Amino acid sequence: MTLKQDIKSKKLIYGEEVVRRGLLAGKLKKVYISHNFSDKVTIENICKLKKVSLEVVSEDNIQLGVLCKKRFGVSVLGVE
Repeated sequence: MTLKQDIKSKKLIYGEEVVRRGLLAGKLKKVYISHNFSDKVTIENICKLKKVSLEVVSEDNIQLGVLCKKRFGVSVLGVE
């Protein structure tokens, strides 16, 4: 699925800490991170360890927040 389809049809989790906890608990199926997210390596390693799909999107955190219809920037987005 694409980012826009996931935003419309799935339950989403926003934020680095919440996504990290969801990954470690095995609750997430896919993770999106903005291209300007500073701690990509940690999230990438956890995704590899838990075999969760990871996609780095071309949007920055402000644009990703707008796509998610939030009034704040979204650097990390998890899909349950």
